[in-house]
Amino acid sequence: MAQKVIPFEPGHIYHVYHHANGDDLIFRETENYFFFLSKIEKYIHPISKIYAYCLMPNHFHFLLRVKKESVLENFFDLDDKNPRSTGRFRGLEGQIDFSLNISKQFKNCLISYAKAYNKVYERKGSLFSENLKRIKISQDDYFANMIRYIHFNPVIHGFTKNARNWSFSSYRAYLSNKNSLLERDEVFEWFGGEDELKRFHLSVQKDEFEEISHLIFE
Repeated sequence: MAQKVIPFEPGHIYHVYHHANGDDLIFRETENYFFFLSKIEKYIHPISKIYAYCLMPNHFHFLLRVKKESVLENFFDLDDKNPRSTGRFRGLEGQIDFSLNISKQFKNCLISYAKAYNKVYERKGSLFSENLKRIKISQDDYFANMIRYIHFNPVIHGFTKNARNWSFSSYRAYLSNKNSLLERDEVFEWFGGEDELKRFHLSVQKDEFEEISHLIFE
């Protein structure tokens, strides 16, 4: 039985994740990762705050908060003056269907990446699995654990023994002062400071990841 699709709602936090189609890879080389992030900046950053991400060879994770209604209304305007806006779907009463518009924004982001990827590697067919997955985050402790889970994904899957060594996650961005798309100050405030965020990551336990994985992928 197909799972019910969770709608995107303004102001709410979501763990968004997706997998390659079958045994395909989403990222084959370093340039792929940076190109994908450029698509995220173009399509997703204008409609959401990004708290964490991790890009793996065959899947990715993002933790983000959909922006408030007034921002979304401005982005999904009706006059076609916004070249980054992919659609202006409205409900039965003429109101903007935020969830449908946001889903379309993600879809166009992935399609744009996949078209370029297929052209470079001379492949055909769908690059991503059928449905973009998302979980609505409502508990404070789950938010913190999810950030850590996302950052430690390369360790969980055996790509590295130290999460800091994986180049394609937001963990490194939190350990540096370089500009990024992340809501760094908001996340530091959530944890109680930069040092607390670092300590929380160092206190990782394997069973915590197993518990979160069970909640996500069951």
